[in-house]
Amino acid sequence: PAAYGEAQCIELRGNMAAAGGYIYMQPTANVVQTNLAAGDVIEMVSAVEIMGSSRGILAWEAELTITKTVSGAASTFYYRSMDKYQEPFTMPASFSGALETQRGTIDLSETVITSRMGLYLAAGVPQDSTVKAAQFGIRKV
Repeated sequence: PAAYGEAQCIELRGNMAAAGGYIYMQPTANVVQTNLAAGDVIEMVSAVEIMGSSRGILAWEAELTITKTVSGAASTFYYRSMDKYQEPFTMPASFSGALETQRGTIDLSETVITSRMGLYLAAGVPQDSTVKAAQFGIRKV
């Protein structure tokens, strides 16, 4: 909606032939960590909307990922706003609201912090929707 300001939009048409279809929308830049201190709590937020007549969307989720070294190896932790629905259970054809991920606590061992929106599609369901994401970002809580 216009109240959200500019939005990134994806128009969906056609039909997924196989299960497991997804689209990610992700900024090209990672989070600059110089503004974070140990103990800071962060989350990813986005204002989202689904408009259309299709019930072919399994999830339109926000995802915060934090990569850090654990026992000498890189490990990525995923903080999500929801788990995707299992087919044949899909999201409503029309939906709008705010998404917030689970919160992560900074300990300064992080090597990469990034975020993305994940759009998961159902197989065998004709797609006729437009999805939007606005006010997309990571914030301190």
